[in-house]
Amino acid sequence: EEIELDRNGKAWLGSTEMVGMKVFWDPSLGHSAGSAVAVTLQDNKGHNYFHWIARLQKYEPDATGSVFMEPEEQCRFVINLAKQFRFSNVTIESNGIGAFMIRLFRREAANSGITCSERTSNGEKVKRILETIQPRLQAHMLHCHIRMRGTKFEKEFNDFNTNSQREC
Repeated sequence: EEIELDRNGKAWLGSTEMVGMKVFWDPSLGHSAGSAVAVTLQDNKGHNYFHWIARLQKYEPDATGSVFMEPEEQCRFVINLAKQFRFSNVTIESNGIGAFMIRLFRREAANSGITCSERTSNGEKVKRILETIQPRLQAHMLHCHIRMRGTKFEKEFNDFNTNSQREC
């Protein structure tokens, strides 16, 4: 199902009212798993929804063999995604390269109506993921859009190893 806005500005996913919606971007310049962006929703009962998620990569490698998008290209992609879903703000992970990408995003988004806020995370990434997702999974309060079936995201999610030393 897609997000629908009623004439009062309320967002709905089917017959369920959404009270929280966010575009979240964890930027990268090609190191580790690459840059990721997600559209997440929350309903009035506390259920969370992964509505849309992707790694920001080119469809075809460039002349050097890289599949990673250039920083400006990533910013424009995220801005267009926010517009597509009618969001006016993007939350950007500000750790590492994120501090640079926030400044670049603001420059690229000038006059677009899209703003950004930053989020700094502390501690191990794997631990943060588990602390966020595991309680929702156990309570059956985390849902993924059907479009995620058969994708790399589903494979990564199913293969997620809590004992892994690599950054996810």
